[in-house]
Amino acid sequence: MTVDDRVLDAISKQPYQTELQLSQSIFGKEGYQQKVNPSCRRLLKKHLIKRIGKGGVGEPFTYDLL
Repeated sequence: MTVDDRVLDAISKQPYQTELQLSQSIFGKEGYQQKVNPSCRRLLKKHLIKRIGKGGVGEPFTYDLL
């Protein structure tokens, strides 16, 4: 199972997670945002997920399936 697949699975189980939350749900304590960032970008480009929010420290993006 690829990281992209795992991101999709994590979002399907719990929508509106941030990249950090997605990474920690997939990789546990070893999870950090940069581990899922490329996958989120690829999935956005393929129109499989959507990004919600303004981004940034105060209001990080969250993700849901399309």
